[in-house]
Amino acid sequence: MFDDTTSSVLESFPGAVFVVTRGGRVSLGNDRCSVLFGRDFDDLVGEHLRDLVEEGLLASRTFEAYQDAAASLSAESVSEVTFEARARRAGEGSWYLYEATVTPFQRDGETRGFVWSLTDLGTSERYDETVEALHDATRGLMTADSPAEAYELCGEAANDVLGFPGTAVREFDAEEDVLRHVTFGGRVDDIDSRPPYPVDDSPHGRAFRNGTTVVDEIGPDDPYDRDVFAFAMYVPIGEFGVLSLGKFGDQFDDSDRRFAEILAENTAAAIQQARQREQLHAQREALERQNERLDEFASVVAHDLRNPLSLGRGSFELYKETGDPETAEDVEYAFERMESIIEEVLTLAREGEDVDETTDVEVAAVAREAWASVSASTSSLVVREPGVVAADRDRLLQVFENLFRNAQEHAMPEREVDGAVSGETDGGHEGVTVVVDALADADGFFVADDGVGIPSGERDQVFEAGYSTSDDGTGLGLGIVSRIARAHGWEPAVAASEQGGARFEFHVN
Repeated sequence: MFDDTTSSVLESFPGAVFVVTRGGRVSLGNDRCSVLFGRDFDDLVGEHLRDLVEEGLLASRTFEAYQDAAASLSAESVSEVTFEARARRAGEGSWYLYEATVTPFQRDGETRGFVWSLTDLGTSERYDETVEALHDATRGLMTADSPAEAYELCGEAANDVLGFPGTAVREFDAEEDVLRHVTFGGRVDDIDSRPPYPVDDSPHGRAFRNGTTVVDEIGPDDPYDRDVFAFAMYVPIGEFGVLSLGKFGDQFDDSDRRFAEILAENTAAAIQQARQREQLHAQREALERQNERLDEFASVVAHDLRNPLSLGRGSFELYKETGDPETAEDVEYAFERMESIIEEVLTLAREGEDVDETTDVEVAAVAREAWASVSASTSSLVVREPGVVAADRDRLLQVFENLFRNAQEHAMPEREVDGAVSGETDGGHEGVTVVVDALADADGFFVADDGVGIPSGERDQVFEAGYSTSDDGTGLGLGIVSRIARAHGWEPAVAASEQGGARFEFHVN
């Protein structure tokens, strides 16, 4: 029925073209028909159009429109009939909308069949439908848990929403400087068989390099295996890759281009968001593992210290009955210092954990409670209007207790503090005045004293574990303060107070 000349003519058409016999069976088509139906077209030759409907390749309304067109053409009342046709690749997924033109196929003056010519209808023909579908696709993109999922959702949206038969998503491989397939035709299978394209020598790479959309008209002997399409469009997905679209028939219009660019921009945002989420998750897991190891280490150290400490205390109780009182007092102090160190090591290890639950806490009330538990009779507290913060109350209480102890131990000479005798200190006043108030910009609070202060060159070190200006100090108290503050998301800082003492600031916003 057909010769080589007929086949050549069909291949010259810009769209998908196939011939149907008068009996309604598929008999010949060009290469674009394989893309149209997502099947090797040779496998469809001989099938009736009803079979294509049953297989989900062709919409039933399209078949009915064709029957009406064939009847009109057979009666020779018209020379061609045009209608909207819907076809679906591989019989699944979204329907694609085409303009179908049907004309008689004649040989020796006799109508032997009918020629179908299908070209893509752009997004401007279904503008409102595309806007709504693209909006839904964007919501889905923003829930992507990984860049791979975002690429896949982009491919599905390009295929289903934009509705062009040749869609692909390619990811930039920085090591090889190429663009690799991650989806093709809305699918992620069989992509390894498709070659990567170099960034420096391909239309795909040109769009990626320049960050602008590139449209190519496909000519014969195309080096990128695009012969089945009339035009190809490449849209950069930010710094991550390229969205590719192939089209039969006419050029991409402004609506096609803009919708594709919106999809690519939204995909880039989704990939960036997914990457940040992955990084935060990895950092959180690493921090949790670190905290677990630190907690375990501190618990082991504390356990190993407490065993000989208990033994020493038992022997010391026997010694106190006969030993020198002054020596006994020194040893008693040493035991208490070791207990204090053990407790502070355990606290330091555990206070790095994030604060999961907070409540609105009156800073003034917590400060007064802390002062009642640690203050010396010669010191005084002035609480102004430090405001309210969202905090874990117990951990905030420990911040104030440590700061108040620090103010007294580093500002006063040897004395009894909370029932314990301190050793050598930085010297200073017999008592210290501590002020608690809000920061001037109202984004937090501060604790200031009128003691000897902290030299400006040492302020960056005071929150480091182990740092102390006193031979008697553990150097852990302010480290605990810093950890608790940062666990709340606050930023601690050290400055000089108006009286020349130390001022500890906590920026909570």
